[in-house]
Amino acid sequence: MKSRILSVAMLVLAASGFARAADYVLADVMGYDFDKPRAPLAAVEDAARLGDGAKRAAVEKDMVAVLADAKATYAAKQFACRVLRLIGTDASVAPVAALLPDEKLSHMARFALQSNPSPLVDEAFRAALAKTSGDTQVGIINSIGMRADAKAVAPLRALLADGQQTGAAEAAVLALGRIGTPEAAEALLQLKTQSGAWGIAVVNAGERLAAQKEAKLAKKILRVAYDAAQKPVAKMAALRGLIAVDSDAAAELPALLKSSDPLIAVAAAQLLAEQPGKKNSKVIAAQLPSATPSVQVILLRNLAGRGDEVATPVVAQLAAGANIEVAAAAILTLGEIGSAAQVPQLLKLAAAGETAAPAAGSLEKLRGKDVNAALLKAVGDADAGIRVAALNALAARDAKEAASTLLALGKDTDAKAKSAAFKALRALAGPAEVKPLLDMLVGSASPADRQRIQPALAAAVERSTDAAAVATLLTGALNASDDIKQDLLPVFGRLSGAQALAAVRGQLQGANVETRKAAIRALADWRDAAPMADLLAAAKGDADSNAKILALRGYIQLAGLPAERSAADSLALYRNALELAARPEEKMLVLAGLAGVKSAEAFKLAAGCLGDNKKLNEATANTLAQLCGALPGKADAEAAAALKQIQPLVKDKKLKAAVEGALKKVTPKEAKKK
Repeated sequence: MKSRILSVAMLVLAASGFARAADYVLADVMGYDFDKPRAPLAAVEDAARLGDGAKRAAVEKDMVAVLADAKATYAAKQFACRVLRLIGTDASVAPVAALLPDEKLSHMARFALQSNPSPLVDEAFRAALAKTSGDTQVGIINSIGMRADAKAVAPLRALLADGQQTGAAEAAVLALGRIGTPEAAEALLQLKTQSGAWGIAVVNAGERLAAQKEAKLAKKILRVAYDAAQKPVAKMAALRGLIAVDSDAAAELPALLKSSDPLIAVAAAQLLAEQPGKKNSKVIAAQLPSATPSVQVILLRNLAGRGDEVATPVVAQLAAGANIEVAAAAILTLGEIGSAAQVPQLLKLAAAGETAAPAAGSLEKLRGKDVNAALLKAVGDADAGIRVAALNALAARDAKEAASTLLALGKDTDAKAKSAAFKALRALAGPAEVKPLLDMLVGSASPADRQRIQPALAAAVERSTDAAAVATLLTGALNASDDIKQDLLPVFGRLSGAQALAAVRGQLQGANVETRKAAIRALADWRDAAPMADLLAAAKGDADSNAKILALRGYIQLAGLPAERSAADSLALYRNALELAARPEEKMLVLAGLAGVKSAEAFKLAAGCLGDNKKLNEATANTLAQLCGALPGKADAEAAAALKQIQPLVKDKKLKAAVEGALKKVTPKEAKKK
């Protein structure tokens, strides 16, 4: 009941509000001029847009009165026409039409009438033809054309009778084209003088006739337009329309591809490309070898979208051509229409040169069940460049079935091929490749090789489903030399879990500082906060200063991981970090984390970082600005002092405004008086 009363009240308020908004004094509208306030006009517009039928009818009557009043200003009459354009009915047609012969107001009168659905408008425009001349008459003819008034064909035709090339005659030709009835088309066909406007008009008429299912006449007029056109744009526009009603006309396109006029040749290529079906794909393929490069590129791009393999042989030939733009388009097309048979050619092109990028892209897109098999065969090619291209393609295609085969390429004699093999394994290796990759890493005496193997092993570990088994494998390998340990330890971070954590934790007490650093890095990359106590202990107690810094940074990084902890607990973590942070760099990392702990205590902890270091002060200012909203709305001299200090350092407008607002709240009254 309460909600119903509220709804009724809102409706009453809305209605009363509208009534006020719709009120206007007609005399104020009549006296309006361009340099006066628009308030009276705005009220009229509101009434026209928002009013009911009765209100709109009243507004229409008032606007007609403005048009009829000799004292109404030119600006007022212009405005009245604009309003009548929105709400005009039969009632306003005659009064507005009376202005059509007026040179000053004819344009606005046409503006008001042109969108009025009343059939009386067409009668008014036809009647005005005989009462006007010059530019005013041209405007009326244009409006007749826009409304496509079929009954206007005879009076428009009369304007063409003397054959003179006047502005009205040209407008009449264009209007007949827009009308596009059989009568209008016949009038255009009987014209002896064929101007540029005539070419546009007959194409428009042909398209209108086609839409009206007058295919025979449309074909006739478009054929005349095509044969008569001299300018390339008009000629090809006519041919486009002709093909739409007579598909056999497309047979003329191949010859036009060889036109000496590049505009015609390119337009013909675009039209040919638009024709559907495999039959047309064969036509395109047949024209490709003899076409100009610009035409070849258009046709090739179209073939790529069609996906018809019928053109593959000729496209393959162009892919090996000397014109780089054509070759690149052909190569990309092969990726869409080719098959495993194109793998050798594309690999060769992808191995080197300007075509490498498009060829690599096509190798990734090639369809067919045998494509990956062909690429796998190519990884044994004698040419190292081919091997690299094949490996890159397998990775891009996510060919996981190739992973086990790629392991053998870890012994490739070519450094680039070897790197490509392990890069591919990084994308493709899974659980089955963990042990082989681990054995390769542990058994390698080459630091460079281990750096290639490690990312692939880490990726395989991350994809493994049996974490316990993988942890056992990795832990068992930690009895290797320190060099091996240093490359292996980062992999544990991809696995995480209690068993892995225990294994890495055991390396924190070793004598070799580089091994301890590797263990710290592994813990810093952990997926959860489990190693935080270990990192904090290392940050406090490791004998090496760099190891301490690494551990502290890792601790801060893990503190920022999403976790179910209270703001107070997060604050305690960052307080621990600040107590150990001796350098501005680590303090800034803590500040970045503190910005997310929305509490007054976090603000105070961050404020303690203000000092003499410029960069640290700027970082502190940014954090404090983000935290000032958490300050309680009461006087706090310490907080006020910190906010005053950071005011000049905050650049962001929103944060600066937040600081100013907080400062007003926390500044003690005595300080405000001073």
